[in-house]
Amino acid sequence: MIVTDLVFHFDDQSTPRTKFIAKMLGAYKQLRPSLLEKFATQDKVKVQNSIQQILTWDFERIIMAHGSIIERDAKPLFKAGYEWFLEISL
Repeated sequence: MIVTDLVFHFDDQSTPRTKFIAKMLGAYKQLRPSLLEKFATQDKVKVQNSIQQILTWDFERIIMAHGSIIERDAKPLFKAGYEWFLEISL
């Protein structure tokens, strides 16, 4: 699955500056949406519906614009990264 700017994944392959910022934001070595997406999204129901639809797809790998490619077991990582959107009550 190619997600471009939907999620980020910063790990040991990232620059020291990027790793530092990712650690400060709690997003180091995790597949997550940006904080801006989390807090600026106005229609959270649409996001929940989209995430639930994506989770019905059969995928193992995720390629994103920012961060390292997830080569395997990407689906549970994607779900964990978006758990915040899935758990909020509207």
